[in-house]
Order: sequence, then structure tokens, then C-alpha cells
Amino acid sequence: MSLLIPIEEIYDAATDDECLERLAVSLAESLGARSGVVHWRSLSTETGGLSISSHFSDEQMAEYDRSFADCDIWAEAFAANGSANRVWNSEQLVSSRAYERSRIYNDWIRPMGDDSFYCLGAGIRTESLIADIGFHRARSQPGFDDASVGQLNQCLGHLQRMMTIRSRVQAAEQAQASAAGALDALGYGLFSLSPDGRVLHCNLAAEAILERGDGLVLKAGRLAAAAAPDQKALSGAFDRALAPAQAEASALRIARRDGGYYEVSVVSVHAGMAGRQLLVTVTDPAGKDASLAARLRTLYGLSASEAEVAVRISEGASLAQLAEERRVAIGTIRNQTKAVAEKLGCGRQAEIVALVKSLPPLHAAN
Repeated sequence: MSLLIPIEEIYDAATDDECLERLAVSLAESLGARSGVVHWRSLSTETGGLSISSHFSDEQMAEYDRSFADCDIWAEAFAANGSANRVWNSEQLVSSRAYERSRIYNDWIRPMGDDSFYCLGAGIRTESLIADIGFHRARSQPGFDDASVGQLNQCLGHLQRMMTIRSRVQAAEQAQASAAGALDALGYGLFSLSPDGRVLHCNLAAEAILERGDGLVLKAGRLAAAAAPDQKALSGAFDRALAPAQAEASALRIARRDGGYYEVSVVSVHAGMAGRQLLVTVTDPAGKDASLAARLRTLYGLSASEAEVAVRISEGASLAQLAEERRVAIGTIRNQTKAVAEKLGCGRQAEIVALVKSLPPLHAAN
């Protein structure tokens, strides 16, 4: 018995939602069914899956997912113990009388003027996914026969493998998005480079540094310093990090046009089959972390004023500067600084600076 549809049409749906929609239509047409439905959900991700139909509208499918998926008498029967991963004619598992009395028939099918009455389907269950496929005929049509069951059985293994691939791809995409989101939350620039300096990935802070172009730039897709002397130092840091005998991490300063500088660290990392890559972190000493004061309040019980004083001290402001900025007596600033030191467990102002700077810089999510 040949497959209902070309096998490539099944596997095209592994990574393409439009192909999955067409697959439901193609299988339904090949089975002489009026409609085809695919419900799919990955167990390895937090996101919901897909509900696709060649007959029902998106709104009707959304209503099914919202209100009727948990009481689908056919899906329950297809997924019951011993019934999963096999093709079944609904009449073998659910009598016509039971279906006519079911909530899904009376509260979903009939109210929207539909008369779907016969179903050929399967509940696919693996460690990574839950999927239900169903093909329907109207009450006025003949029910499905054993030949139809055999035809769909020929495709079931391929459908299961295709959906397993979809589940794994979705899990990989979610893991990648999660990792990218975590890196974007960092308040310093992070670049992943190939051994020749080509940028493979960078976080939001790194993109902002490149957009400014005031010290670090892209040249033919490679990370480079804008000034020639700094470029020589950066290339040397790359070479030392990739040295075959004794690789070493390096740190250097890259001059900015405004007279400031970036603090740059370079280290090599192993990236599996990709081999060694360069990891470059870039910190802007003059950069601001809008979350720092709030985190100090939460961590150490500082008041709003004390947290602001602690942040400004870490930025190099003197007590006289703080008194002027805040328009208070310098004695008030001294008292606040003393309170900050006590709450932070610091004996000297320099220790306050070190503790505040030890908190990782964060970038607020949009």
C-alpha cells in the first residue's frame, strides 16, 4: 500500500507551519475526508503548540482549544491506554449514541451549524510531545472503513517522526531565545567571535557599542578598534587568547572619541564541534545602570537616598559634590554615608565602592 501523499510533504512540515497546514488539507483530501485537524503541543517547552484545521476557522479552533479540548470524546478515546500511536476509526472506540450525547457535539459542533460525525484519527504520544490528528466526514457521508485505517497507518510513523522533529526544533529555538534574552540583560557588551575576529553573536549592549562607533567598530564583519594603536593591542589579545601552547586571557583599554575608554577582556572558549572561539566583554566605566539603586535597596535595606548616595560614591563623586548635587549640608551626606557603610558592612568608603561595583551591570528589558 503506497503512502497517501509524498513523504517529503510530511517532512517539509517539520519546520514550516504553512506546510503543516497544507499537510492537514492534503491528508484529508487523500482520505476522502471533509476536514483534517492537527493539534500539537511540545512537552519540552513552556509554549503552546498548534491547532490547525482544513475546515474549521481559526476562531472556531481557538474556541475548541479554550473550551472543548479537554472534553473531546474522540481525542480521549484515541489517547486512552493501548490506543495511543495507533490509527482508529472513531466508531470502533466511541458509539454514535455516545457521540451524539457528548458535550463537544452538542455545544461546539452543532451550534456552529456543522455536522461532523465520523472521525479517523490517532493520538500521538512521545516523551516530548502530545499530538492528535483527526479526519472527519459529515453525517450524510459514509463512515471510514478498514482501508482508510490502513492508509493512515502507513503515514503514522512518518507523522510521529515529523512532529518529534518539530518538538526538538521548537525546544532548540526556545533555548536559543532564552539564552539571547539572558545575554541581552547584561549591562556590558558581549561578543562571540570566530578565531579570525568575525562577529558570530553579540548582545544588545554590544550592538549599542558598535552603533556608537566611538572606539570599537566592525571592519569586514570583524571586531576592530577604531584607532590603529588600539587595534594592534586588540589583535595581540586575540593571539594570546588563541595561543596553542599556553592561551591566556587579556584585558586592555580601548580609547573613545570623548576622551573616555572601554575596558575590554578577551578569552578563548571551546564551542563544541565549532572548535575554539573568542569571547570579548566590553565595559563602559561611564555607563549607567538604572537598576543599581533599586537592587541596593532590596539587597541591603538602604533607603532611596542612601542607595543614590552609594551609587554616586561608586561613580567617584566626593561628599562635597554630593552635598551640592542634593542641596543638603555636607554633614547630612556624611551621616548618610555612615549609614550606608553600616548596612553594607563596610569600614571605609573604598569598600563601599568595591561592593557596589561587584554587582553585575544589568540592562532593563524593553
